[in-house]
Amino acid sequence: MSTDAKLVLITCETQTEARELAYLCVEKSLAACAQVLPGLDSVYRWQGEIKVQPETLLLLKTTAAAIAPLKRFIQDNHSYNVPEFLVFDASDGLSAYLQWINDNVE
Repeated sequence: MSTDAKLVLITCETQTEARELAYLCVEKSLAACAQVLPGLDSVYRWQGEIKVQPETLLLLKTTAAAIAPLKRFIQDNHSYNVPEFLVFDASDGLSAYLQWINDNVE
């Protein structure tokens, strides 16, 4: 089954923030599923300096139609000035799972 399923990656400063965003995204039907993966170390350049910071990764399963409202929600509710928001195509998978994503995202 081919669908417009998407996987969104968002890093958060804390596990608590990631869990709160995950819950709200699912509650608002912006995502069918959210997974919170703590224990990351991010190394990146910010304002001319190389930073090393522990972060938590938030994975969201959603649809193409929900990307714009989801992006606005994250921008409005994330603690970072410039949050990571990367979208990947997830259209090739088990038919029943892809249908479940479609059925649970508005």
